[in-house]
This record gives sequence, C-alpha cells and structure tokens, in this order.
Amino acid sequence: MDQFETKQFSESEMNLLLSVITEVSSITLENGGEVSRAEEMCERIGMNYGAASVNVFAIPTALCIALEFPNGIRNANICRVKKRTIRLNILDQANTISRQLTEGRISLETAQCQLKQLRKKEPISMAKAMICAGGSAGFFAMLYGGGKIEFVCALLAGMCAHLAMHIIGKIDSSQLIKALVGSFCSAIIAHILIGKYILADESLVIIGAIMPMLPGLAVTTAIRDMMHGDLVSGNAKLFEGIMTACAIAAGVFMALNFL
Repeated sequence: MDQFETKQFSESEMNLLLSVITEVSSITLENGGEVSRAEEMCERIGMNYGAASVNVFAIPTALCIALEFPNGIRNANICRVKKRTIRLNILDQANTISRQLTEGRISLETAQCQLKQLRKKEPISMAKAMICAGGSAGFFAMLYGGGKIEFVCALLAGMCAHLAMHIIGKIDSSQLIKALVGSFCSAIIAHILIGKYILADESLVIIGAIMPMLPGLAVTTAIRDMMHGDLVSGNAKLFEGIMTACAIAAGVFMALNFL
C-alpha cells in the first residue's frame, strides 16, 4: 500500500494537493508535453496522496481535474492553458518534481514552491537564442548541399527571423503569426543578400532558414497523443502543426512574389 493512503487530509491540505496537481500538469501542457503525460501525472500524484479516484480531462488549451477522497469529499478545478511553447528543460524539471512527489521525497509545500520558481524561470538570453537559431539554419543549408556562403547567408537569415518572431511574440502569441512573420523575414533577408550582394543559392538559404521553424516536435506529440487514444488533443495538435507549416510557406511565398 502507498504510504499516503491512510492519511486524513484537512480541507486546506486537499486544496493544496489539487493546486499542486493542477500546476504541474498545466506546466507540462504549456511547455510541449503530451496530454497523456499530463493526465498520468495527475493520476499518480492524486492516488499516491490518498485520493480514492482521480478524473482528468485534458486538451491542449484546458485542464479539468476532479479528486474524490475516501471520506466522500470531492474537490475539482479547471485550468485554462493560454500559452503553449516548447521548452524541454522546463518539461524535464516538471517531470522530476512529479516523480519526487509520487515517491514521497518532497512535500506538497516544497513542490508548490519549486513549481512557482519554475514558472518564473527566464528562457535563455536573446543573444544565445539568436546564435542557436542562426547556427541551426546555417547547418541545415549545408545539409541540403550548400557551401560556406550559403551557411553564412542562412545564419544571418535565421538570426533575423528569430529576432522578428521574438518581437512579434510580444504583440501576438499566436504560433501561426510568428511562423508567418519569421518565414517572411528569412526569405526577404535571403533575397536581399543574394539578389544584390552575394552569389549563392537562394533556395538553399531559404530552406535552411525556415527548417528550425517547422513544427516537427508538435506533429510528433500529436501522433503520440492519438496513439494513446487522445483523439481530440491529437487531431487539434496535428491541425495546428499543419497550419503552422502552411503559414511558413505563405510567408516565403509573399516575400518572393509580392515584394
């Protein structure tokens, strides 16, 4: 039997348990985790802390949790997931906190403090993000047959695209808009550099610059959700991935044909 099964919780402790479960699951959904992973976190933590039943319904934009305890008391919560991104380091730390809770190595109060700190954790600096984006774009250009000139052009285009996506993200958090703006800027930079100043393969530069924007991980997560039976979440994520790819194509098309 689990070590928490016989413990009698007060109302404040039950509310704390529900709050911690909601927080760790919402962080998982916000940072690229699968719906099945978030639901499993809720169930494992709730059952190990003495809940008689844990009912969870999660989709990419919302999370509904209902706990029932052996004394008949029920507690429920609904959480809206407004922003979604991919931050695997945050996802890994949320998983670690979940495992520690399940194994009884940390208390609910400690977990709540760690989750609050996790929410406040800043992403990597803008300079590092631009270097990573530019470097990946440059190497993608070389992977598809480009040389040193294509590498440099794709690096510059990738950095400018990431900067544009960061700026537009402060105005509109929609992934579609950011993908549209990012691909548009990368194609414009490539067209200006190669068309007027540098002799290089423009198509390879554009391909390298837009490759880091493609929603490969999102589509993989969608397929994993569908394989776990979460058809609503899987199809929603898959459609979002397809629309993101279309937005990237539209941005390049507009840059090359209307300017």
